[in-house]
Amino acid sequence: MINRPVSRVLIEDRQAAELCRRRVTSLTNIVIAIVSYVAVVSALTFSTGASWVLAVVAIVMMRWISITVLVRRGVSSKLQLQAHAVGATASGLAWGALPALLWGSGGFVEFAFAGFVIAGTTAGGLSSLSWYRPAYLGYLLGATIPLAAVYLLQGSVLFVAMGGLVLFYAAVLTATSVSFGQQLQETLQLQSTLEDEREELSSARADLRLAARHKWQTLAYLSHHLRTPMNAVIGFSDLMASESLGKLGHPKYRDYAEGIQFSGVEALRAINAILDVAEIETGTMTLSFSDEDLCALVAECVAEQSSNAASRKVALRCTLPDAPVFVRGDPKRLRQILDGLISNAIRFTPKTGSVTVNVSADDKGWWALRVSDTGIGMSEEKIKEAFIPFVRLDNPLTQEFNGIGVSLTIARRLTTLHGGEFRLDSDIGRGTTAVVRLPARVGRSASKRREIEMVSPT
Repeated sequence: MINRPVSRVLIEDRQAAELCRRRVTSLTNIVIAIVSYVAVVSALTFSTGASWVLAVVAIVMMRWISITVLVRRGVSSKLQLQAHAVGATASGLAWGALPALLWGSGGFVEFAFAGFVIAGTTAGGLSSLSWYRPAYLGYLLGATIPLAAVYLLQGSVLFVAMGGLVLFYAAVLTATSVSFGQQLQETLQLQSTLEDEREELSSARADLRLAARHKWQTLAYLSHHLRTPMNAVIGFSDLMASESLGKLGHPKYRDYAEGIQFSGVEALRAINAILDVAEIETGTMTLSFSDEDLCALVAECVAEQSSNAASRKVALRCTLPDAPVFVRGDPKRLRQILDGLISNAIRFTPKTGSVTVNVSADDKGWWALRVSDTGIGMSEEKIKEAFIPFVRLDNPLTQEFNGIGVSLTIARRLTTLHGGEFRLDSDIGRGTTAVVRLPARVGRSASKRREIEMVSPT
């Protein structure tokens, strides 16, 4: 909810600031007063005309000086607005004094000129003084009421008509200033509300960033402390399964030990994945860069995944240039990207389907690694969800797909850390293609290429 008193103060601050910024327009009153004096000098005595001009100049300067002093002293915006209203009313009365001074000595031309000048100044003041309605109304009424009174007191039909029009003109400007002032108030209120909301959103965003950082730090802490006991479980179960220290007795014990070892390895993989995501999100992951042959890494990963593909009756094909393709990267993390993408493609490809790994140069001189499958594919919305850590796109209760939903997240983040680009293209029922683009290592990549094909046994 918006704090109403605070919003009112903010609005008054904006009004005072705008009036202060536009106060330079009050200096035009001096120029207009001098021109007016010259125009009607024949109908005024020198002392009367000079005194009026000096009064206009004095009021303008006092307005300027008083506002400057109030601003520098840090006086509240409300008092500044009141000062603006007093100064504007004084200026309006100074203009209203001009037709009164012409009473008895001025002719029709002088009175008409005075009306023309006052009409112009009050219309011009609408844009500069309407930020604070009392200031403009003081200026408008102070200038027009005396003018209308002088016109009406002349008695002739023409002057009476002019006086009536002046009053009508003042009423129209009053209504315009009221409407304009209301719109300004609504605009300022909306701006104040938006500022409040922006501050709340900024604070909430900062809290969310802090909470997210604490979340990943906590996950990293837990994953780190789960590694040690899980390594012990895997190590001891391996000793038991291999019966290194002697027979276990019942044959079932060996089966149990192998099951414990398998489950421990799977759990450790999940823990390591969580720790990797946590390190990436908190910015604590460090990479050890070196010149690596991308083709050699791909060939090794494909060979390691061949048995996995064969067990699922999925054809695993790999098309590579015959010459080395060097990129700058961390070999461990590059393998992690490749293993994650290939195993993901195999996991989501049905039997008799195929997974193809391809390395080729693109039009920008970068190397593009593509891992394509003929699997179930996903919609555009699901692609966005796929990059959210721990979001699984399958139903773990009804599907055979395993994993904790971080492989694509890790692959994209690691690609970015290598200075590359990651893209996922997919369509439901037509499979998925993951594209990893990495900058080529200048001077190391060969230009002559011959493609070969490796197919995993099915």
